[in-house]
Amino acid sequence: MAADSSIAAPQPLGSTLWTLLTEDLPEDVREAECTVSALFRASRVLNVLTGGEAEMTFSARCWRAKSSSRTVLARGSWTVIVAAIDVACAVLRGEERHCATAWDNHRSRRRV
Repeated sequence: MAADSSIAAPQPLGSTLWTLLTEDLPEDVREAECTVSALFRASRVLNVLTGGEAEMTFSARCWRAKSSSRTVLARGSWTVIVAAIDVACAVLRGEERHCATAWDNHRSRRRV
């Protein structure tokens, strides 16, 4: 019996799963280590769950909302959240100005 050339060779489960999890991520995030990709996806899910856009991370939204919210109370609340995220990222990852960087990255991806 001849082999059917239309059937793809099986791939290891790990690589197939990784492809499924990362195929819709931006290229710079897709090539990062898996924890960065997982955190990026979790941030986008959190953003959607809290009323934000699906393409934006929660950190980027916080940075934007910090200056664009209509009321002083809302701006103050977002400023506290930005500070908490930035401190956590500085302590855990050694990253400075995480939310500002997330906003800059979001804006540059939208232009592409």
